[in-house]
Amino acid sequence: MSDASVRTARTDDLPAVGEVQAQVWRRALADVVEPETLQAFEAAEFEQAWRSSLAAPPSPVHRLLVATELDTIVGFVAVGPVMRDGAHEGEAEILAGGVHPDHRGKGHGSRLLNAAMDTLAANDRSYVRVRIMERDTPLVRFLATAGFVVSGGYADRIVTSAGDTVREIELHTDSSAPLEEQAHDHEH
Repeated sequence: MSDASVRTARTDDLPAVGEVQAQVWRRALADVVEPETLQAFEAAEFEQAWRSSLAAPPSPVHRLLVATELDTIVGFVAVGPVMRDGAHEGEAEILAGGVHPDHRGKGHGSRLLNAAMDTLAANDRSYVRVRIMERDTPLVRFLATAGFVVSGGYADRIVTSAGDTVREIELHTDSSAPLEEQAHDHEH
C-alpha cells in the first residue's frame, strides 16, 4: 500500500476535509480579509457544506476527492460539470480544492489534479476551467505547468467591509485540443 494516494471522499472523511479547507482558506486570505472573517472559516461549517453536497450531489459528475498521506486526509478537490446556461456538454470545472499547508511540496496537489482530470475525462469532460486568486502566483504557475492557460475571464470579489477586492482569474485546459492550439486561441 502506498503512503500517498487519492480516492473518492467518504462521509467519515468530511471532518478532515473541513479542517483542510479551513486551513487552506485561512492561509490564502490571511492578509486580505478582516480578522472576524478569518475566524469564520471554521472546519465544522465546511464539513456541513460537504456533508450536504455528498448527500445530494448536484449531478452524477460531481465528485469530491481526497488526498491521503498514510491514514491522514491532507488535501481535497471538488469537480463537476459547468451548470449554467450556454455551457457546452463537455465543460467542467474545478470547484474547490487545496492541500493542507503543512503537507505541501510532497506531490499531493499533482495527484489531486491528475485524479480530478481523470475523473472528468471518464465522464466525457475535456474542457476544464478553474477560478483562482490572481495573486496566488505559485498556484497559477502550478496550473500552467499542468497545461492550464489564462482565459482572460476574471471577477473582482469584494472581500472586506471597506470594499477591498481580490481578483479571481479563470484558467482552463482542453484535453481534446493540442496545448499549442489552446495557448494560441486564448492569447490577448
